[in-house]
Amino acid sequence: MNNIRNKLIRIGNIIQKRRFNNRCKEVLKTPPIQPCKNGVLILSILRHADMLMYLISIKSFSKYYYIGGEIVILNDGTLTTNDMEILRYHVRPLQIVNIDQVKTNKCPKGGC
Repeated sequence: MNNIRNKLIRIGNIIQKRRFNNRCKEVLKTPPIQPCKNGVLILSILRHADMLMYLISIKSFSKYYYIGGEIVILNDGTLTTNDMEILRYHVRPLQIVNIDQVKTNKCPKGGC
């Protein structure tokens, strides 16, 4: 019984995420943002599943709070080529760094 409940919850979450992303696609029709380099660095780790949500948040942030700076995305390894093309169009310039390029030395890596 618990297994069925968990599956129904999972299916409900998938449906809600698809509805959300469908509504969020409007962000792709908005103009790109163009931050300037002024010593401020905005760093975000990003996964494929949250790409549209990220665009909404970074564009909102830049509209209301953002003075300037450099935007860097840490790709968790799931961003597709299409995701990166969309991100580079909407956030200019944008630096995307793959997570496997980050040296952690003795710090934990993965699943943190």
